[in-house]
Amino acid sequence: MSFSYTRKINYYETDKMGVVHHSNYIRFLEEARCRWLEELNISMEKLEELGYTIPTLEVNCKYKYHITSGDIITIEPKITEFNGVRMTVTYNVIDKKTEKIVINAWTKHCFTDKTLRPINIKKKNEKIYTIFERLLEESFSKSYSVADIVEGTVMKKENDGYLVSVKGAKTEAFLPNKEISSSDESLETGDEKEFYVLKEENDEDGMVLSLKRLAFAQAWAQLNDAKVQGDTILAKVVSIVKGGVLVDVADLKGFIPSSQLRTGTPFDGLVDTKIEVKVLEADPKKGKLILSQRQAVAEQRDQVVDNILSELQEGMVVKGEVVRIADFGAFVDINGIDGLLPISEISWSRIKHPSDVISLGETVEVKIIKIDNELKRISLSLKRMGEDPWQQIEGQFEEGQVIKGTVNKVTGFGAFINIFPGVEALLPVSEMSNENVNPFNTFKVGDSVEVLIKKFTPQEHRIALSVKDINKDAE
Repeated sequence: MSFSYTRKINYYETDKMGVVHHSNYIRFLEEARCRWLEELNISMEKLEELGYTIPTLEVNCKYKYHITSGDIITIEPKITEFNGVRMTVTYNVIDKKTEKIVINAWTKHCFTDKTLRPINIKKKNEKIYTIFERLLEESFSKSYSVADIVEGTVMKKENDGYLVSVKGAKTEAFLPNKEISSSDESLETGDEKEFYVLKEENDEDGMVLSLKRLAFAQAWAQLNDAKVQGDTILAKVVSIVKGGVLVDVADLKGFIPSSQLRTGTPFDGLVDTKIEVKVLEADPKKGKLILSQRQAVAEQRDQVVDNILSELQEGMVVKGEVVRIADFGAFVDINGIDGLLPISEISWSRIKHPSDVISLGETVEVKIIKIDNELKRISLSLKRMGEDPWQQIEGQFEEGQVIKGTVNKVTGFGAFINIFPGVEALLPVSEMSNENVNPFNTFKVGDSVEVLIKKFTPQEHRIALSVKDINKDAE
């Protein structure tokens, strides 16, 4: 049963400046009221029998949006208060071109008997009472929740804030002074703005609004859009916390779990940097913003991987940033895609963990040792950037030579002895002694030991050692 009255502004209804005069707005509103009552099939005679008198229109004009000759306006009357005795009708005059409310007006009615005492029209005309009651319900069919963005018109200034008329609300909403941002301090009656719902309307109280939190609400809305559309956004890392990092996105605090970081674990070099992320969850009511750097990186990789691989060749030396470290190796960013640097290719010497040699965020120069175009992967080597120590030892050692070395590792089948920087030789348990011995009781890591080179094949990266043969020679 919603009603709207649309009309075009004639040239003779404007002043010398071409703008509609205030008095003409009053006439437009009276036209709309008459058409509305006709639409409801309620005659003025019936209303007058019920003690209805046409009250004076109280009008708030918004001259920020001037209506001129040729413009089209729509007037929407709504019953915003009705209890059988009193009735308030609100009129919004909307410029069809801008969809802005130009005029906000209202009339307050009271039904009286011949002695001007208030009466309830339900007893005199239940049909009209039912129509007005239904129109009131239609006016308040929309409900708003915390964090919603609503449009409202500033109606009145109070000591501690402002009363705001929100379309669809049962009562006027309240905007506390403390919820007004510095940019909105010059609020005036009739101003139309968007507001953030701080507290929902209930049977006892109206909505509480905020302008200060509007920017946050708009940021939440943009983040939700980014989540739905799968957009990539920028986030600034502000601190490292347990389980991940905290970031700043449009003045909102977000969290990136370690599992969603490209590096797999936070490191100090991330703080104060801006990274691209995807939105996993954005819940303004809980203040929960969860992001993923890994998903953003994966999407970027898919977009550029073919072009980057076409520019790379095996044997090429490239620079990259260490973006992730694992037990089996490290990942290095090469022009936007991650290359694997296995632990065996980090150093010629035995290392326990990649972090013994490299660190997250470090820029390293590596050699490309393999490109798999089918799987879109590249394998890298750091140790091959230097001279191969196995080539260096050719001619320096020979079979039957007794040398000194350092125990690097002890196993059940023998011990690995470092005989040259980056070169390990195996001393089998069978070559430790003429008797059965336990390697772990015989040697410890770091021990200096004298050994005999029993077999020397550097081309195959193999050197076999013996201790018991030294003792044989001595005998």
